[in-house]
Amino acid sequence: MEQNTPIPDHLRRDKITGVHRWPLLGALAMPLLALVVVSYTQLTQPAAPKKTVTIAEARDLVFHDRPGGIVEVRDAKTDAVLRSFTRGKGAFLRQSMRALITTRRRKGLNQRAPYRVQRDVKGMLTIMDPLSGTSISLNAFGAVALENYGPLLDQTVGTAPKAQTTSENQQQGKGA
Repeated sequence: MEQNTPIPDHLRRDKITGVHRWPLLGALAMPLLALVVVSYTQLTQPAAPKKTVTIAEARDLVFHDRPGGIVEVRDAKTDAVLRSFTRGKGAFLRQSMRALITTRRRKGLNQRAPYRVQRDVKGMLTIMDPLSGTSISLNAFGAVALENYGPLLDQTVGTAPKAQTTSENQQQGKGA
């Protein structure tokens, strides 16, 4: 027998025949079936209802970077300065605002439009960007976040947040 002679088809072992064909076809069909099922459910299921939240109080704020690393927070309606954070202060506020500003930049939205701080009837504090729809639930980050943003919502326009003196702290301690 010559070495260049082709092997007849019925003697070839590399050809897929008989029983081996069905498991292979089944393995190929599984991902296709999964794709069809997922597509069908995504297209036919109604959208989940949006969770409605009742807002108890809200304020629109504008943030400005000032020389020396100062971040100034202003009321969007009156342009009154509510608070200033010097370099090294208000780290959570700085980082969370960077995240919201980056989202605006990526989407090509107005950088000077105000942001909204709001508290719902359950006491949950949120900072949101009305333009991009992005929001950050501040309660999830604990006391530091609430200390940075809470006074901005609570204080009346044009007044600085009240700082307790040592004598006020002592008087409160005596009454307890």
